[in-house]
Amino acid sequence: MVSRGVRAAINSSGVDVDGNAEEGGRVVTLPHDGKRTYLYFFSVPGRIKIGITKNIQQRLADVGAHLEFEPSVLGFIRADLKFERHVHEILSKHRIRNEWFSDCAEVREAMNKVLAGDLLGFQRAAKKPDTNFSPSELADNLFGRVCKTIWPFKTAEHLAAATGRAVRTAAYEVSGEREPSAQALVAVMNAMTPPARPWKPRK
Repeated sequence: MVSRGVRAAINSSGVDVDGNAEEGGRVVTLPHDGKRTYLYFFSVPGRIKIGITKNIQQRLADVGAHLEFEPSVLGFIRADLKFERHVHEILSKHRIRNEWFSDCAEVREAMNKVLAGDLLGFQRAAKKPDTNFSPSELADNLFGRVCKTIWPFKTAEHLAAATGRAVRTAAYEVSGEREPSAQALVAVMNAMTPPARPWKPRK
């Protein structure tokens, strides 16, 4: 799903600093209910981060904790993982690394179009019957539920330990905010496979 977005320059305190400095800025409530997913645009000097999350407030704090500069929110819009991938593909020539892109005119133009509700040519495929999932759709729909079945408590922590990666990364995969990596899929399959019984010669 993609809807009309919110465009603003917002700091980590939730204050709109885009053209409202003389009024002290207006407070903007960042989505953090954990129910809907949002495509966000974060900015630091020279770079724009385009990602998806259910909690923009927390994601802003997490990203800022690892940067020299405090990031600001340029805008956000309700969207899903497939639309995020579509935007990344369109702007791939401006990609610096992972979700970070150059802060250039073309990236800004695409961002402004998205926040205005432009799908940038994105077309959602017709929904397939539940009995006819492709492997990628099966992973997207069932991965988190399978993980929670295997590890009912501290699911992300168990997945992180099994893959040797950060708990936060595992949490995004379990929640569906990120496509599960090959490492995560292998870890789940290994957890679902009972250990082989040692061979014993017959007496």
